[in-house]
Amino acid sequence: MPAYQLSDPVIAAFILIPVMLVTTLAWATFTAWRRSGATESAARRAAVIVAVDSAAWMALTWAAAMSGILQRWDRTPPPFLLVIVGMVPSR
Repeated sequence: MPAYQLSDPVIAAFILIPVMLVTTLAWATFTAWRRSGATESAARRAAVIVAVDSAAWMALTWAAAMSGILQRWDRTPPPFLLVIVGMVPSR
């Protein structure tokens, strides 16, 4: 059982802010696609893909954090490094 309550305002902010950011990212993706001349269905599909991918990334990160694996700084490389590398674009 976690040592915190989800109803705590600080904890709620750590949940609400990322959800708002993902929502804004999906909306911005839709808007950018529409302004670039894409059809509404293509823009909606792009926004849904971005939202689903972002939600999956957040869920995996949350699960790793809840399991305690991200606190294993004695491992080489530290598991948290994999989270950082996963956020860096591969280009």
